[in-house]
Amino acid sequence: MRPARALIDLHALRHNYQLAREVSGAKALAVIKADAYGHGAVRCAQALEAEADGFAVACIEEALELRAAGIRAPILLLEGFFEADELALIVEHDFWCVVHS
Repeated sequence: MRPARALIDLHALRHNYQLAREVSGAKALAVIKADAYGHGAVRCAQALEAEADGFAVACIEEALELRAAGIRAPILLLEGFFEADELALIVEHDFWCVVHS
């Protein structure tokens, strides 16, 4: 069996995001958790940074990777935080955070 490959066209990604925003008329975060579902979170974020209102990732490690790559847009942590010491990083890097009840 041949290995599966997935290729992403970053131009098409930008176009589709712009189209979704245009049709909805709403602000939207680009969800790029799990390394943009295997397509490369950093490269997808770089491609969408001028278009997206921000990004959503699963965990703080993914968010830190985007900041290290120079992504300045808002980043939402979908899992929130688990340890008190993560709060300092959340504040330092201006992450948005969900709070679970």
